[in-house]
Amino acid sequence: MKTVVHDFIRQKNMLGEKITPIYLYSIRYNSDTNSWQHWTSYMRDTTFDSTEYERQVIKHNDIRENASGMIESVKLTIGNGDRRIQYLLNNYNGLKKAKCLIKLVWLENLDNTDCYLEYEFEISNGSADASFAELHIGSILENENAVVPGRTYSRYRCQVAEFKDADCGYSGAESSCDRLFGTCLAYGNISRVGMFPGAPMSFPIKGI
Repeated sequence: MKTVVHDFIRQKNMLGEKITPIYLYSIRYNSDTNSWQHWTSYMRDTTFDSTEYERQVIKHNDIRENASGMIESVKLTIGNGDRRIQYLLNNYNGLKKAKCLIKLVWLENLDNTDCYLEYEFEISNGSADASFAELHIGSILENENAVVPGRTYSRYRCQVAEFKDADCGYSGAESSCDRLFGTCLAYGNISRVGMFPGAPMSFPIKGI
């Protein structure tokens, strides 16, 4: 999930090239106690919105949205020199399903808590060696392998169960319908059409 607070864009436009981006990382390793680990890739410890982020060797690959607007999986690499991430992996079920937040803020606006961009992920799996740990993170729907009923979202055909039923709402003289957009338009029933012309060609959640 992506959250962009309005002031984030406004400040970027105002400062232009003079702005300095800082990434902040948060992992909720224990949901029962709401316990978090906070890190930053910046050169020193950083405080934002009353939360302290500890300097750490940490980075992620590019965060991309596919054609359907779904955020693709991301790999998070964390230094394991102090064995802290190793401890979390060993003692908290490999951090599976732990919430992970990646927040982008501007160094020049750290005192403005309404100026940030945030991505929310869920950790699917992780591993570590003596030097680094790698966490694979994705959307909650992706990690749950979510399934929605098939034919719920169709670009081209109306999905109401029966022509002239309560969902269809048509009560005119016509006795049949081919369930196409143009037909519904011709019947004067376009406000009840059961299709989604704006749906992506490849829907990001699996259907049955």
